[in-house]
Amino acid sequence: MPTLLLALAGCGDLFEQLTSPLLLDGIAVRELTYDRMDADLQFLVDEEHDPEAVDDLDYAMEVDGEAVSEGTSDDTEIDGDVILAPVSVQLGALPSWADLVGRDDVIPFTVTGAYTYDAPSVHLDLVIEQAGEMPAPPAPELDALRLDPDGLSLGVTNRDPSPVVVRLGAARVRIAGKDRAVGPAAELAVPAGGADALTIPLEALDPAWGDAVDVVLEADAVVETDFGPIPYPVSRTFAQVSIRP
Repeated sequence: MPTLLLALAGCGDLFEQLTSPLLLDGIAVRELTYDRMDADLQFLVDEEHDPEAVDDLDYAMEVDGEAVSEGTSDDTEIDGDVILAPVSVQLGALPSWADLVGRDDVIPFTVTGAYTYDAPSVHLDLVIEQAGEMPAPPAPELDALRLDPDGLSLGVTNRDPSPVVVRLGAARVRIAGKDRAVGPAAELAVPAGGADALTIPLEALDPAWGDAVDVVLEADAVVETDFGPIPYPVSRTFAQVSIRP
């Protein structure tokens, strides 16, 4: 029997699908910030198998081929037919982190490892290699509030549980299809979970715009966090922004 198992193991995914009692069913996030994600991998045990028979579990979460969190059976908990495997990921240390924040809603990962299934009728030595997705941290939300003589007023909402500073540098603003002169880079400190307004200085308002006008904003923004800066490229079109002369 062990010889047969080793031969079948070479069939990779087919062997896993046919015999593995564990299926990565999702990820339950406990805390998510720019810096860190604490979560539980949810391994569903099918109805034909006993969660208590899963033992010697060694698992690792990998992002871009690098292990970002590891654990063993001693770290897990059983909740009904689900095995909860905790992970704690230092997101800021990921090489691709700057490309993920503000651009993707999810971050793909792979769970690898091995475990035994030891029941009265069978003993299996199995491997894990399953893919999943975790949410990206909450980037700031931007909304155009109004145009007035001071410039373009943006509402900035910080969805992160830590305070941040948002810097809009090299901004490009198009109004009514034309580029408009932009003043110095704008900066705003936003408290944890709070909101405030940031103004981008512009040239004088054009009476031809009427009461509202479409505005396109592009900027090489940076979000300063407790653990360092995160690039946050902005490319937004705001429809019918109100004008206050």
